[in-house]
Amino acid sequence: MVGPTYAQKVLKIGVLGPMTGPASLWGLAMQNCVEMWAEEVNAQGGLQVKGEKYKIETVTEDTKYDAARAVAGAEKLVNRDKVKFIIGTNGTHEALAVLPITTPAKVILCTFCFDRSAIGVQYPYSFRSIPTAYEFYTPMYKWLRQKYPDKKRLVLVVKNYAGGLVVRDQAKEATEKEGYQIAGVETYQPATTDFYPIMTKILAHKPEVMDFTAASGGDTGLLLKAAKQLGYKGITLQGTQGDPGTVISTAGKENAEGHFFMGGGSDEAIASPAMIAFIKEYSKRYGSWNEVASQDYYIPRLVGLAIQKAGTTEDTDAIAKALEATEIKSPLVKGNPTVKFAGKNYYGRNSQVIMPLALVQVISGQPKTVTVLEAKHLN
Repeated sequence: MVGPTYAQKVLKIGVLGPMTGPASLWGLAMQNCVEMWAEEVNAQGGLQVKGEKYKIETVTEDTKYDAARAVAGAEKLVNRDKVKFIIGTNGTHEALAVLPITTPAKVILCTFCFDRSAIGVQYPYSFRSIPTAYEFYTPMYKWLRQKYPDKKRLVLVVKNYAGGLVVRDQAKEATEKEGYQIAGVETYQPATTDFYPIMTKILAHKPEVMDFTAASGGDTGLLLKAAKQLGYKGITLQGTQGDPGTVISTAGKENAEGHFFMGGGSDEAIASPAMIAFIKEYSKRYGSWNEVASQDYYIPRLVGLAIQKAGTTEDTDAIAKALEATEIKSPLVKGNPTVKFAGKNYYGRNSQVIMPLALVQVISGQPKTVTVLEAKHLN
């Protein structure tokens, strides 16, 4: 049997994000998924583009979730490493700081930030790699209104940082469409560790639904603990991907019970055999499973397909155009739903990835998928 012919040329992919520090959960999942894809492609002889094969090499820069470090990393990747593709920037502050570098250089940036403007018509080489709260909130609140039609009084709980404020606005837009009454918006500072004072303010609004928007797993756990210990009996949720292990361990199983959040689809109710194999391989390589990886899996594959479709590794105008029309069938979710870029009616370009959205709830102390949502409003 003749083995694969191995690539002689090299295609560099930049990875830019927080590999250390409090946001490293996101950055490491992103880096690891790109590395796994690169190894998979290289094992097959490289990425074939118009009759030539390219070995994928990754170049990673750690931002530590800091805008200045993100700028320094982007400048190095663009000017010294000469990359044409960067997967990364986590958080609005990173993405908006980096776009003035990548855009004039015509570098494809696949960001993980939530800001609407970051993938608009003014940034033709920028794409969003994960669903934002906007993609998740609209179908989630529609489902909740059908499930709990009498629960309409809502309080938004917002962490005071750029990403949190973006998610707050997305939550307002989605909930008002579904007929919720926003009884209050309470904001807390990033350094907060005692959540009983803020929870007392929240409960004064007499909420039936409490949305923790973009709170971290640790913050969510402490908010749930305070809410339940102060007597709250209503619905709790958040419109971003949860960190169920941290939430449950911080809040305690009893206090976390019933909480809703966006999941990645690793629950056995929807996970395909390919997902189970991916989880096993990821855990073997990196020591433990990271739920964020179930969403980050797709973006390097979409980029690789767009490069092949465009027939070039250099013409990023052609690659960006191809990326807007590239789609794949998800091997990770039962039924193989489509993953693609959409959103022209909202963002001005098909620059927002849409994928299966698992609505997860803590049931009997464990995260369980209760339904799979679709961002139909973007099509």
